[in-house]
Amino acid sequence: MSKTLTKVGVISLGCPKNLVDTEVMLGLINNNKEYVITLDETEADVVLINTCGFIEASQSESIRTILETYHSGKKVIMAGCLRERYKGEIEKELPEVSAFIGTNEITNIVDVLDKITGNSRENKGTFDYFSGDFEIPRFNTGITTYSYVKISEGCDHPCTFCIIPKMRGKNHSRSIKSIVNEVKQLSELGVKEVVLIAQDLTAYGHDIDKKNNNIVTLLEELLKIPNCPYYRLLYTYPGTITKELLKLISNEEKILNYIDMPLQHSHHDILKAMKRPDNEKKIEELIYNMRSIIPNLALRTTFIVGFPGEEKEHFKHLYNFMERHKFEHVGVFTYSREEGTPSANMLNQVSQRKKISRRRELMLLQQEIVKENSKKLLNKELIMFVEGVNEEKGIVTGRTYYDAPEIDGFTTAKGYAQPGDIVKVRINKVKLHDSFGIIV
Repeated sequence: MSKTLTKVGVISLGCPKNLVDTEVMLGLINNNKEYVITLDETEADVVLINTCGFIEASQSESIRTILETYHSGKKVIMAGCLRERYKGEIEKELPEVSAFIGTNEITNIVDVLDKITGNSRENKGTFDYFSGDFEIPRFNTGITTYSYVKISEGCDHPCTFCIIPKMRGKNHSRSIKSIVNEVKQLSELGVKEVVLIAQDLTAYGHDIDKKNNNIVTLLEELLKIPNCPYYRLLYTYPGTITKELLKLISNEEKILNYIDMPLQHSHHDILKAMKRPDNEKKIEELIYNMRSIIPNLALRTTFIVGFPGEEKEHFKHLYNFMERHKFEHVGVFTYSREEGTPSANMLNQVSQRKKISRRRELMLLQQEIVKENSKKLLNKELIMFVEGVNEEKGIVTGRTYYDAPEIDGFTTAKGYAQPGDIVKVRINKVKLHDSFGIIV
């Protein structure tokens, strides 16, 4: 009589970094014959829920999801940032959870499953996500044309509004060998675009050997992979972006001319209170260098409005800064007063009404900037990653280098191709965040 396998489902909440952790854990589970993965959690015996604990709204979503899953009759494993943020407390508050696993314990997921299912195995083997050879493939949860690759964990910066170092720890870089092996595996599976992510991408390798292990040396090794995918850089830090990196991006076709660089604010006083790089002259110089070295750069950034002590003149400074630099993509967030962060105890907290009003004002400005910037794409021929096809209508949808997955716009083009193809598209129409064209 054959043994009934335990069905393991998954719900991954939060950012792409969480998704990577989820797929690594699923890869380890999938490598064991005692378990079978289902992407329909309603069919599962055990559901792995990778939680987000960044802000209050994401915490509420995580708790709600856990309780709903438990009350549907499933055993629950809680992973991710929410557990790490309230470690020691949340175990008492959530007796509904069968097991907990921390952000730095993801390679123990099979042991955790064994404990709650009663499985006993010998020769389990070991797996080192950071320095090992990455021999066990991630389990793909549905993305085929692009994939995120996390190159480091944690962050060394003391930003006063951010709880991430508490949840993820200090910057801890993976070995170049491990990352290269993972990208090779993804490339063999047909992934055409690898999005490199970290809490601080440009601090990669600084904890190992800043001179010989950094983001430039990593990219140079990734470019040596036969028929390597395209690379996109997310979450770079303004204090660690170098001219060497910018020149490499400019010179290498396989590194997309796209950089995500969260700035958070522009005014010296607010940046200082945030404990961010607060030299306005250096920030201006950095943006100038980025634009001059990479002429067709698509630059994404994020700003926080309503940080404690932000007065009208600080906000006006930020407004003028955005108006002057005309970023291709901008995300604006209202300051969230998070327990455990230094800024939560600061004086001169800004009212929610002002935060919302200021955010709306900046987003209206950005709409006008996007309209102006988008016109520059007209009549240009750009490579496009095809993600959707409507053969009946003779159109395809996807993204050019100008747009990152899940956060930016889409391109629709007339012509025929298959999902996963890379085609060249001539842009003949733009509409706010989206563009339209024809395959050439």
